[in-house]
This record gives sequence, structure tokens and C-alpha cells, in this order.
Amino acid sequence: MLNKNKVARIVITDNDGKPIGIVTYDTFLRNSEYFKGGKQDTRNYLLPKTSAKGMNVGGIVGNGLLIIESEEDLTKAAKLMTEYKVSGVPTVDKDGNLEGIISSSDIVHAYGEVETHFRLIKQDPHFT
Repeated sequence: MLNKNKVARIVITDNDGKPIGIVTYDTFLRNSEYFKGGKQDTRNYLLPKTSAKGMNVGGIVGNGLLIIESEEDLTKAAKLMTEYKVSGVPTVDKDGNLEGIISSSDIVHAYGEVETHFRLIKQDPHFT
């Protein structure tokens, strides 16, 4: 699904729409036989003898999930991403239902818009 949809992460939810985990490319790397076994032969990494077909989502998703309410300030999301060294955090509504995901790219994009808006206000105080 990651490759087919050209996304960096997929949020896993329970039957009620509550996020319970996240799968990224890094998830597969950390759970591959090559990295789990501490093998150093690059050939085994590039041409693996085993397949990931036997893996299931429940077996590779961790127990803890970092989430943020969608109404929180972007700076809180940025701080969480920096502190936990992740590039995206699922967003939830007040009831804990998945609403989306905020990525570090989203934050950089938003900062660019704020800076542009600030410069426009400086040039013309009537612009709001």
C-alpha cells in the first residue's frame, strides 16, 4: 500500500476508527531479517532470500502510538516530531477518532505561508 499509494506512512486503526499504530518504510526495515539478524552482507539486503509476505500488521506495529489532537498548535506537533524523531503524527478529534496525519513537510509548508503573510502585512497594514 505504501508503494502503490506513494505515501510514507499508513495509520492503522481499530474497527472504531481509533488509531492503534503506524506503518512506515522504516517499520519494514526494522522488522526485516537482514536488520533483525545483524547481518552485514549487503547482498542479503539487496537480494533477500526471504519474503515479507508472511508478515502481518499486528506483528510489526509497536505498542505505543504518538498522536495529537487536530486542534492543537503546529508548534506542539513540531516539538513531538523533534523529540521522538518521527516525521509524521496522526491527528485525532476530541473523541480520539483518526482525522488525518500531520507531517514535517506540512509544518514547513505552513511556516512558509505564515512568513509570506507576515511580509504582506508589513508592506500593507490593511492586508489581513
